[in-house]
Amino acid sequence: PKDLCVTADIPLASRCLAKGAKALSPKGNAWTPTNIGSALAGRELSRHLREIGAITGGQAPMGKADKSRFIGARDEAGRTLLRAG
Repeated sequence: PKDLCVTADIPLASRCLAKGAKALSPKGNAWTPTNIGSALAGRELSRHLREIGAITGGQAPMGKADKSRFIGARDEAGRTLLRAG
């Protein structure tokens, strides 16, 4: 519960949340019990679309806004974990 996981692996983020840890994407979006289910569903849909050739590209590269959002989210999560003791 006192851990912070930074991952783009949505199933891993889900397992971390289930154990009470905090999880962030590398672009600074917090994975939460509220949004992880739809993220898992979207991941499965994207996998299927890649298999049938409907999607051929990947994620956009990290930009300055992504890096800034990540640093802010990481710092906030760290403060929250420190306060939790």
